[in-house]
Amino acid sequence: MWAMSTPPRISTSLLNSPSVRILEGFCIVLMSHPRQSLRFKDASPIIKVDFGHWKTCDAGRFRLGGKRLLICIGSDHLGFLLKEKLRAFLIEQGHTVRDFGSTSEEPVDYPDVAVSVAEAVRAGVADRGILICGTGLGMAIAANKVPGIFAAPVTDVYAARMARQSNNAHIITLGAGTVDFGLARSIVEAWLATEFSGGESARKVAKIVALEERYRSSHVQVPLSEGLQ
Repeated sequence: MWAMSTPPRISTSLLNSPSVRILEGFCIVLMSHPRQSLRFKDASPIIKVDFGHWKTCDAGRFRLGGKRLLICIGSDHLGFLLKEKLRAFLIEQGHTVRDFGSTSEEPVDYPDVAVSVAEAVRAGVADRGILICGTGLGMAIAANKVPGIFAAPVTDVYAARMARQSNNAHIITLGAGTVDFGLARSIVEAWLATEFSGGESARKVAKIVALEERYRSSHVQVPLSEGLQ
């Protein structure tokens, strides 16, 4: 690994190559050697070039001075119309969007959509995920059943920022019956523009991860918390 004070030139053709992937502001380029890597940073953005480690995915998601993300979006029938508007908005902003349905206002079960988006985010196929149902609550509950997923139901811009800044949520859930398109757009903009703060928040998030591991170990009988015995 080499550290560089100034970034090398990255051509437009390279950034648009199918061998380039951007994940949370990091540029990852696949090359032939599985062990080579190059990491460098400038004031904006931070870029990592890593050879032979990540899977390829949709290209053209990076621009100097900013970043484009691969965002998975999904809804049930109640959230379909809002999903369509948000999908178009995200594409206008230059992001790559993968639509996991629904494809109409015909009834579908929200857990099926939630788990598909959550699994895509967990696998690193997408950078972020957005789920929409009537209230956003069912989607959040279902998505959070997927190990490693932090999905936050959001109803205002402040909560959207904090969901990312303090809780490191890589999925937000919205309720088509509780937010209109204008507010939903503002929520999504704020959330995408916010990064995890780390520090004290990282310590608390680590405790959540430890709790998940504790209860996921099926062979371990978890004792009752003090006061419940």
